[in-house]
Amino acid sequence: MNELKPVAWMFQHGETGVISTVDVQQVEWGFEKNNFRLLKVGPLYTIPDTHRVVSVELLKRLIEENIWYATKAELQAIIDNKGE
Repeated sequence: MNELKPVAWMFQHGETGVISTVDVQQVEWGFEKNNFRLLKVGPLYTIPDTHRVVSVELLKRLIEENIWYATKAELQAIIDNKGE
C-alpha cells in the first residue's frame, strides 16, 4: 500500500485568521521561516485513485428512496436521473 504524502500545507495568519495553502516544495524551501506570522494548520492530500467523490444529492436520493443495495445499472439510472 502506498503511503499518502501531502501535496500542500494549510497555513493560517495568526492575527487575521486568513487561511492559505502552500505546496510542499515551498515548505521545503523555508516558507515557514520567511512567513513567521503564518501558523501551519495541517497537511493537504489529493484523493487516491481508489476513492471517488459522490455527490450529496445522489446520496440523499438513495436514502430517500431507501435504496441500500442496487445493481450497477440501477445506480447508473439514478445518476442519469432516469431511475424510478
